[in-house]
Amino acid sequence: MNRLTPLVLLVVVVGLGYLALQQSRMEADRTRSSEVERLFGDVDEDRLRSIRLEFIKGSRHIRMERDAGRWFLTDPMAWPMDRGVLDKFLGVIARNGADPVSDALAAQVADSFEPPLGFIETTEELGDGSERRVRVEVGALDIDGLRIFVRRDNRVFRTIRNIESLFDFNAADYRSKRLFALQRGSVARVERVGGWDHGGGHQPLGMSAQGAGDRWEITSPIRCAGDPVVFAAWTSYLSAMRAKRFASDDPAPDLARFGLDQPWVTLRITNLRGLTQSLHLAATGGKVYARRDEQPTIYELDDETVPFVCEPLTNFIELRFMRLARSQISAVRIQGSAGDLRLTPGVDGWSVASAAESGQWGPAYEVDPLVIKDLLSAAEEAEVTRSFIDLAADAFFPEGEEETLFWIEGLGGERFGGRFGAARELPDGMEVVPYLRFRSGLGQAFPTEFGRLLDRPLEAYLSTALWSQPNTWLRSLTLEGGGRTARFERGDSFDWRVASTEQPARILDPVLEQLLFLKAEEHLAPGGPVLDLEDPVVVTFTDAERQEHVARIGRQGADVLVEVGDLRARLRPASLHRALMEILSGS
Repeated sequence: MNRLTPLVLLVVVVGLGYLALQQSRMEADRTRSSEVERLFGDVDEDRLRSIRLEFIKGSRHIRMERDAGRWFLTDPMAWPMDRGVLDKFLGVIARNGADPVSDALAAQVADSFEPPLGFIETTEELGDGSERRVRVEVGALDIDGLRIFVRRDNRVFRTIRNIESLFDFNAADYRSKRLFALQRGSVARVERVGGWDHGGGHQPLGMSAQGAGDRWEITSPIRCAGDPVVFAAWTSYLSAMRAKRFASDDPAPDLARFGLDQPWVTLRITNLRGLTQSLHLAATGGKVYARRDEQPTIYELDDETVPFVCEPLTNFIELRFMRLARSQISAVRIQGSAGDLRLTPGVDGWSVASAAESGQWGPAYEVDPLVIKDLLSAAEEAEVTRSFIDLAADAFFPEGEEETLFWIEGLGGERFGGRFGAARELPDGMEVVPYLRFRSGLGQAFPTEFGRLLDRPLEAYLSTALWSQPNTWLRSLTLEGGGRTARFERGDSFDWRVASTEQPARILDPVLEQLLFLKAEEHLAPGGPVLDLEDPVVVTFTDAERQEHVARIGRQGADVLVEVGDLRARLRPASLHRALMEILSGS
C-alpha cells in the first residue's frame, strides 16, 4: 500500500464528516427559520413615541422622543435627533428577526445577561391611549461571529449584530448637525451679508432674493430675475447643510476664539410661514466655524461648505428668456417697428392679429405652424450671453432709438419678456442685442439671431394655406376672366362635370387640387385696396350651404398674385394662373 493512502483516506473521512455536520446545521437552521419572528414583535413605527437605550457596561443612557412627527433627543440633553442615527434604530426595530434558541443553549448564555451589554426599550401609544413597552436586552456574541444573543420577555433569541452597533454611538452622534431647521422647498427669502477672505482677496457676497418654486427675484445689490433652478438647488443645500462636528457647547462661548465676534458672512433664511433663521460664519486658524442665531453652540464646518456659501452673485442671475410650458401660454406679444402683434393659440392652431393706432385689434389670421414653432423654440432655448452688472440698466437704450417689446403671457397672468434694443457690437467684437427684462434693473444681451426673429411683420407669420376646401362639401365652381366664364358642378353621387351636362370635367384634373388647397409662396401685407392685376381670373367655389369662397388670381409684373379676402400673396405655383387662362380660352 502506498504510504500516502492512509492520509488520503483520513482527509476523505474528515471531509465527509464536515459535510454531514454542515448539512445537519442547515437542516436545523431551516427548522428554526420557520420559527423566526420579529425581534421587537409587532411594534409599529407609526405608534412609536419614544426609544430608550441603556448601555449598562458603558455607563451611557439615551432617550429620544417623537413630537409632532419629529424626533428629538431628550436625555442626556434636548436636541433634534440626527436622522441617520435614528434610521438605524428604526431599521433594527422594524426589520430585525429573532431566531429562538433551545432551552439548553439559553441556559448556556444566561450569564451574559447578568448584567446584559445593555438594552433598547420602545414605547408605543396604542389606540385606546395606553402605552406598551417592549425591551430587548443584548447579551453575548454567538460562536459563529455573525449573530448575537438577545432576550425579550425572558425568552432568548439570536439576531444579526447590527443591534450591537447601536451601542457604539456617543452622545454627540445622536445630535443633529443640521445648521438650519428648515424643510427643503420651504424657503421664501434669502439674505446674505458680508464677504469672504479667500487669501487672495476679498469676495463681496451681499445678496437678497425672494421667491418660491419657478419664480425667484434678486432684490439686492441689483434688481433682476433669479435662476429658479440655481436657487432651488442652493436653498435645498442650505436647508440640509450639516456641520462637521460640534466645536463648543459652552453656554457662554468665547466668540473671538472662533472669529464669530465679527462674522465674515451672515445667512438669513425665511421660510414660507415667515420664520427667519440666521447662521453666522467665520474662519480662523484654517478652520471654518458657524453659530445659529444667538445660540451658544459653535459648529465646525467642512472646507467644502465654503464654496457653496460663497456662490457668486452672477451664478444666481436668470439667463433663460422664459420658463413656461407651451400648454400654459395664453398669448405672444411683439411691439416694434413691425407694429403691435398678438399671437394666440387655439383649438385648430395659432392666429395672429395686429392692433390699429386706435388700439382696436384687426382681424385674426391663421399662423404658419412652422413659423410659430420656430419662434417658441427660440424663446425656450434663448439664453443671455452677457449681464452688465456694472452698467446702468438703460445704457443700451438711448432715447429716440428704436426698440422692441417682446413678451409671452401665461394662463396665470405672468409675463416673460422685456425690451430689446438695436443690435450693437461690444468692445470685444461680439455682436449682441441689448435686453432689459420687465421689472429688472440689470442690462443683459442676447445673440443677434434671437433679435432678428422679432423684426418680422405680420405677413411673415401667416400660413401658406390660403384656404382648404373639402371637395365633398362643394357644389359648384365658376371661373371668370377675359370676358369668358366656365362653370362646373358636382353632386353627392358624382364628381365634377361641366355645368348642365353629364360630361366629366376632365379639364379640371390638372388644377383641381391646386384650387382646393390654394397656397401662398410669400404673403404681402394683408388688407388695403383691391390688387391691380393683369389678366385677372376670379375663382368662386359654392358649398352645400350656398356659401361662396372667392379668390382673384392675376399677374402684376413678373409676379403672379392671389387675393383671398384680406389676404394678398404671391401664388404657389405661379403656373396655376396660365392653366386657368387656358381653361377659359377653351370655354
